[in-house]
Order: sequence, then C-alpha cells, then structure tokens
Amino acid sequence: QTVRAPSVAVTYTAGTHRDVARAVGQTVSAARWLALKRFRFDMPDLINVDVSIAPRNKVRLFNDGIDRLFLSARTIEDFRKPADSKTYHIYGLCHEVAQLAQFRLISDRRWMTDAATEGWARYFGSRLVDGVYGMKKKRLWVDAYDYRADGMKRLEKLLASAGKSDVNKAAEQWMKLAKIVGDKGVAPIFKAWAKAKVD
Repeated sequence: QTVRAPSVAVTYTAGTHRDVARAVGQTVSAARWLALKRFRFDMPDLINVDVSIAPRNKVRLFNDGIDRLFLSARTIEDFRKPADSKTYHIYGLCHEVAQLAQFRLISDRRWMTDAATEGWARYFGSRLVDGVYGMKKKRLWVDAYDYRADGMKRLEKLLASAGKSDVNKAAEQWMKLAKIVGDKGVAPIFKAWAKAKVD
C-alpha cells in the first residue's frame, strides 16, 4: 500500500502500520521542503520511500543517491522513540535527505572521503531535524517525543566529546563552512565542485 505526503510517496508492506508510514512520509516531506526552500538545494520532485517490516529484517536505512529511500525494521516496536527502540528514525530520515541533497549536486565524489560525505549528512541531517521540529513539533512521530534532542543538541554533544571520530571531525568542518557562507551558500559551492574535473 502507499501513503502520500507533499512530494513524497511511502510504499509499505502488510506488516507496517499506516500511522508509521504516514509519519515517515511527513518527516521526509518536511526535510525535503527545508533542503529545497531554506537551503536552496536541488531536490527530487518526488522522493519514494520503501518501508518493510518483517521478523527477518535488520533495522536499516539507506538511499539510492537519486530519489529513493529504503527503510526496514523487524517489528513495529522498532519505531518507538529512541529511548525505547535505540533507533533515531527522525534523524535517520533527515540524514538520508541530507545525503540526497549532496549526491544530486556532486555525482562524482571520488575525491571526497567517506568521512566527508557521512560528516555532511551528520551535520546537515541534524540541522534538518531542528527544522522539521519547527514545522511539525512533537505531533510528528507515532510515539511522540521531543526529538529536538536528536538534532544539533546531539551533534554538539558528540563534537564536545574527547576522541572525535573522523565523521564527527568532518561534520564539524561542514558546520564551520556553513557558518561562513550561510545556509544558502553551501549549495552553490557544491555546484561549483560538480563542474571540476577529477584527476
């Protein structure tokens, strides 16, 4: 079955509650809108999300780099708030939208490290979480909670910890760049990088 949100279609299996699919769609739709309108990234006209719940599944979320997200879980309990499920679904969905924003502009990323691409998604995904909360508030998720703790607050805690990972170091660099050029200044930089010939 399929549920729709603005510019998002969520296809889900029989074991998935419609409320979960609707929450996923609303989250991705809000994150896409923010990336497009507030940050001026080139986003897909329609993002397709495939949600699968089955006992054999692993809890996974990834994208195809173009316009599709894939989310799997074992049971409906995996969609409870992070304090219970240990999974940050709202942040995860925003993380994937952040990657689409980068991947669509920089198709040839051979010169960029994995830490750089993941660091971007960690930084920008955290920004999107905060923005989504501003639009949707607590009513967004099926197991309502204050998910502002999953956004920049969580990232800032990670950056303040000793022994930062390479991904967190990269996220910190992206954050510094965004502060210099402004929210609408990163996308033009990505577009310029996309024109460069990779040697």
